[in-house]
Amino acid sequence: MPEYPRPSARGLKPLLNRDDRTPRVTEITDLPDSFWKATVQSVMSSGCGLLISPTSDGGAISVTLYYGDDRAKDYASTSTELEAVLAAASDTAQAYELGSTRTSAAKRPSTR
Repeated sequence: MPEYPRPSARGLKPLLNRDDRTPRVTEITDLPDSFWKATVQSVMSSGCGLLISPTSDGGAISVTLYYGDDRAKDYASTSTELEAVLAAASDTAQAYELGSTRTSAAKRPSTR
């Protein structure tokens, strides 16, 4: 019978219990409400999706942007990094919207 926990052949590492660490989510996400609102409105009005969640160890925030059949993911461990990641997600969403608009306009049949 093997000893537990046995090492993982795939390189997985055991996660800490929630009581064994101090999550930094509050300090990382300390951005003005107006910035949060503008980012979410920009992304959603572009037809994209946004997933924001803490990493399993609580040391960073994961930001995933869903646009069309693609997605982009980045991490932030400070509020300054999170602000930059969210701004980049907003810019990418706006570029996706612009590209989608141009593509759909090009596919429309001529009315002449």
